[in-house]
Amino acid sequence: MKRQWVISITVCAVVLLTLLATGCSQPSPEPAGEETVPPPEVTTKTEEHTRVLTPPTPPDYGMEVQLSLSDSPVLDKAVQVTFTIAMQEGYGLDASNTTARIILPGGFELVDGALEWQGDIIRGTSVEIKATIRAVEIGEYRIEARAGFSPYEGAYSVESDTLYVAVFTGRAFVSDKPIKFGGESYGVPRFILPPTDEMIMVIELSLSNAPSLGETAEVTLTATAIHEAPGAQVYFNLPEGFELVSGDWWWDGDLAKDAQVELKATVRSVKTGRWHISATGTYSPSETSRKVVYVDCLRIYVFEDSADILHIPPMRLEPQKDSATASDTMPAVITPEPLPPP
Repeated sequence: MKRQWVISITVCAVVLLTLLATGCSQPSPEPAGEETVPPPEVTTKTEEHTRVLTPPTPPDYGMEVQLSLSDSPVLDKAVQVTFTIAMQEGYGLDASNTTARIILPGGFELVDGALEWQGDIIRGTSVEIKATIRAVEIGEYRIEARAGFSPYEGAYSVESDTLYVAVFTGRAFVSDKPIKFGGESYGVPRFILPPTDEMIMVIELSLSNAPSLGETAEVTLTATAIHEAPGAQVYFNLPEGFELVSGDWWWDGDLAKDAQVELKATVRSVKTGRWHISATGTYSPSETSRKVVYVDCLRIYVFEDSADILHIPPMRLEPQKDSATASDTMPAVITPEPLPPP
């Protein structure tokens, strides 16, 4: 009799456990009419894998901005710059005490008008800042405009727009993205000048004319020794867009104080684009070392029917007035390595 009770209890327990397991394994029904929202993506770095992090979208308070130019800003030509700030109707916000500003780069000057504005913008309306500006130097620039307001206490919203501009003597290019050229040199060989009392040599690099595609020009390199420069080397480098026609591009020897070396060569432009012709001076402070002491550079914009030249001098690192370290304030520099003799 006891055995029958034990068997019955065991059978009931097995049936009950089976029913519980079956019920737990079935998926829970989703509420009718609701979508399943996938969880946000996160980045988790482990030794095995990396998942992508989706950054949060900044809040949108209904402000829209646009920066525009009335015409191509050819060198010395006055054009109108317009910065439009609009508040959309559907967001239900007014932009009280809005501040707006157009930021001109160094190669432009203000001719007429104002570059700053402050005031209120009612929802569904817009404000325009207009000014007449002029490019005074060839080169590549970025014109930026910003507008900001406080949608509520403790928050500040800023919207901006940028125009990338390339200015030349007879033409100009304007884009909302950085301007690319068909051919281009790799980097700019820049050099930070040492203090005046530590300078060993000064180099001046020049071109007789701006050679359009297929034309020739004479390159002149003049090196002057400020102090004695034993084992000096002076040379210039041609980019892919130029070829050497004739002349000298290299000199080496000992330079006495105040001595001068001049190299002249004829070069031809063979490809359109933005190119850098650079000149480098080095010397040997000891038998086992060589040091770059001066770099000068010309940027040549070559087109099929014209060309422009921009001088890129070496930089002088000004002493800092605050406690920032040199690594915090030093600009990015590419110092060329000394070349072996030809």
